[in-house]
Amino acid sequence: MLHVHGYYRLLKATVALERTNGGQKCFQVPEGSMLLVNCFEREGRLVEVIYEGRHLLMFEGDLVMRTQPADAQRVPHRPNKPHHSSNH
Repeated sequence: MLHVHGYYRLLKATVALERTNGGQKCFQVPEGSMLLVNCFEREGRLVEVIYEGRHLLMFEGDLVMRTQPADAQRVPHRPNKPHHSSNH
């Protein structure tokens, strides 16, 4: 079961469901896409994700098997160098 809310990279193209004007549309989210997974918004086995500003639903099993946390690919944060005063 997926419990973590956050950014994930899609490792394989995967089907998503989008609700539009009272209807539903299925399409394929491409491999390598960045997703914001919202594990707090669910409809049964479907979990809400945000992809390119679109609110979509994806199967939880697909997210578990076909994503990795985006933090694994992020550059570590490096704090700014301290500023030195020229008045020494």
